[in-house]
Amino acid sequence: MKIYLDQTELFEINATRLSVFCSEINEDNIAAYLTEKLKFGFEQQYQWAFSRFKTEWDAKLLAEGTTSIPLNPDAYAEMIFAREDYKSAKQKEAVEV
Repeated sequence: MKIYLDQTELFEINATRLSVFCSEINEDNIAAYLTEKLKFGFEQQYQWAFSRFKTEWDAKLLAEGTTSIPLNPDAYAEMIFAREDYKSAKQKEAVEV
């Protein structure tokens, strides 16, 4: 079983490992099971990243005297992305070089 993201193969689960999964999960449900596990993992990573992102930017916004911020996480992120002083990780690395 191969796992893809935007037509790029990320990794492959070999037949032996897939059989181990199938010893506990009905093989008819294995794709749905693994999809849920991947979704959960990505969601956890997003939550951790957003928490660090928000901590960093809340401090900056507070120092500027900002009194109103969106409660919706996507709206909050879009507000930060629209700022002139926002830099992605790639942009920060380019400045450090």
